[in-house]
Amino acid sequence: MLTSPLNLTQKNDWNVPMQPLNDFDVSQVDTFPDAVFFVDRNRTIIWANDLASSFFTNSGPITGKDLREVLGKSRFDLVWSVFEMQFIEGEEFQYLEYDSTSAESVQRWLAQRSRLIRREGRAPVICAVLRDISSILSDRMLVSRSEEKYRGMIQNSSLGLLEVDPEETILYANKSFCEISGYEAHELVGRNAKELLLPREMDDLSRKMQEVQEQRSSGVANAYEIQIRRKDG
Repeated sequence: MLTSPLNLTQKNDWNVPMQPLNDFDVSQVDTFPDAVFFVDRNRTIIWANDLASSFFTNSGPITGKDLREVLGKSRFDLVWSVFEMQFIEGEEFQYLEYDSTSAESVQRWLAQRSRLIRREGRAPVICAVLRDISSILSDRMLVSRSEEKYRGMIQNSSLGLLEVDPEETILYANKSFCEISGYEAHELVGRNAKELLLPREMDDLSRKMQEVQEQRSSGVANAYEIQIRRKDG
């Protein structure tokens, strides 16, 4: 089992019950669009909606079952380590991502927001809200792979290439540029690209960049040459 690198920006906006539930008044959460279940310190699932049950099994409700039985050992160890920390240390909110394979062999990536609910005169429980983030994660992974492919093309290019931000701070230098300039990559990152130019190139650079940008806006590919100062002078 793998944990996902996905970090949902909306994770802090989840509608997790904010008030202690009165004898598990499920009407407060039964209309949630997300999967919801409650678990006590004994690992018993006190209540779960149908969507939560469908994430883990096709044999009916998971209410009343042992969480370990429902999740399986490896997922249980991951999920329960978070719940246990909340029970012991009183952490109110926690966020976790993990994979889940249902009885129909449908694999999902789940994002889980859990809250420790304290009840006066009674033992606390955990309310867990789950979202299926499989499609979001799939899209992010495709983007990541495209970025990796693009980065590989840049790294292996015979042309010396720099990546700079709008302030012309160097973010990345490929191997060819390092060989041309005599610098190591870590010596270039963070520097202003203009520091590498010969004095006579400084005044001409802005004009060249503006001309190329105008041509690119018109759909014309172009490039320009500049001279740089090598590390050894």
